[in-house]
Amino acid sequence: MADNKTQDKTNEAKAPEKPRSQKISTPAMIAIGAIVAVFIIWQVIPQREDAPVPTVAPLIHVTVMEIDPIAIFNDSFKVGGVVEANLVVEVSAEVDGLLEAYAGTEDPTSQPGVRHITAKNRSGKTLIEGDLIEAGQPLVYLNDDMIQSEYEGASAQFDYETKHYQRLQDAFESGVATSHELDGAKTKLAVSEAAFEGATQKLERTTVFAPITGIINKLPINVGEYVKLGTCVAQLVDIETVDVITNVSERDIHYINIGDEATVSIDSLGGVEVTGEVTFISELADFATRTTRVEISIANPVQEETGRRQLRSGQIVTATLKRRDMKDVIMVPLMAVIPLEDGNTVYVALDDRAQPRKVELGMLKGSKIQIVSGLVAGDQLIVEGNRQLGPGQQIKIIYQ
Repeated sequence: MADNKTQDKTNEAKAPEKPRSQKISTPAMIAIGAIVAVFIIWQVIPQREDAPVPTVAPLIHVTVMEIDPIAIFNDSFKVGGVVEANLVVEVSAEVDGLLEAYAGTEDPTSQPGVRHITAKNRSGKTLIEGDLIEAGQPLVYLNDDMIQSEYEGASAQFDYETKHYQRLQDAFESGVATSHELDGAKTKLAVSEAAFEGATQKLERTTVFAPITGIINKLPINVGEYVKLGTCVAQLVDIETVDVITNVSERDIHYINIGDEATVSIDSLGGVEVTGEVTFISELADFATRTTRVEISIANPVQEETGRRQLRSGQIVTATLKRRDMKDVIMVPLMAVIPLEDGNTVYVALDDRAQPRKVELGMLKGSKIQIVSGLVAGDQLIVEGNRQLGPGQQIKIIYQ
């Protein structure tokens, strides 16, 4: 028994020990992290010390223009306009009567000694709407039968009273007639003369003459209709000159004066330009738009092929009006100006470097803008490549 116990103890002593799980304490972990951090720092610091030095900013190619002020600058502005007829005349009958006929295109005009023209004098084709008629040319004939009778009666009475007065005057000089009789005859002569003159005028007015040279725009009465005194028998439009109606803003109206020259561009004719003159400026501005009506009178251009005037009422045109003449004006391309929060800046070339300049802006004209202050004659303004620049940056200049 003793031997067996001794053998068991021997076996236990020789048996290998069982592995135990190894645990790393917290202090050990902190120590290991510190060693790793030191290693990383040691690796990184030399790399930063060895990093390449930044290169110099690249050379910018720029386009430059030399500032050369405009000695006399025509400050003008454009405004839209509408063509209107210079004169529209409603021709009316001056006596009652039947519209007997419209005149012929070649009828004689009223001349000294020609007391009356009738439809029987017509020659050439009958006038129609759209025809050109000259001032003083017959336009409409009214029937004159009744007025002719009145005229003949007044003429006969006037002839009788004239002769009677002459006889009494001879008798008075011979002492046969009294002054009272002579005065009575003189009064009757005056009355008959007035009646004759009235009948003559009525007869003459049965022919309606064109008061102006123009186009027959409308013939509202048909032949055979009876017209009363004051009835419109024709509408004439003067087209030799036309008015361009524009509306000028309150900012510009104080620059405009009667007699100022204006240029009118006719859009419908491919931009043909005609010079005109300001003939009217309204004293009242439009309350809603704050604009003032301005009228420009221009000669209506003639089409060579047809000989007819080209402008008609209602056509759209563009008028150019001058504000003033300005001296030593600096105009630069709009793209040369860089807008910033605190104002506007341009760059000028100085000793092959870009230098910023604060500028004050004025009027805008198309793609150019006025520089009121900040630039002077001779400055080398950078007009292209300026958006890539910084103060003092080196540049390579290309002159415009």
